[in-house]
Amino acid sequence: MRLAIARIEYENQETIEKRIQTLLSQGAKLHGTPKYAKSELMIAIDRRFFRIADYFIALGADLNHVDGSENTVLHIICERKSIFHILMVP
Repeated sequence: MRLAIARIEYENQETIEKRIQTLLSQGAKLHGTPKYAKSELMIAIDRRFFRIADYFIALGADLNHVDGSENTVLHIICERKSIFHILMVP
């Protein structure tokens, strides 16, 4: 799952979203993120892929994971000034 979202920088959200849906339909699951690495959720938010971030949250992504820079999801949301969008998601 991690490679599906982090691997290719130029792909758009729809392409990655389809890839993730395919992986999920084949039984892929979110696994624990290695210590000090960005989680899939962090990568999705950093790339402003909010629908994908919603999928990861629904799948039980760790909202409290801390990366190597001691950032959490909330730090990334604030850095990217994405808080308005996050608050508006139903």
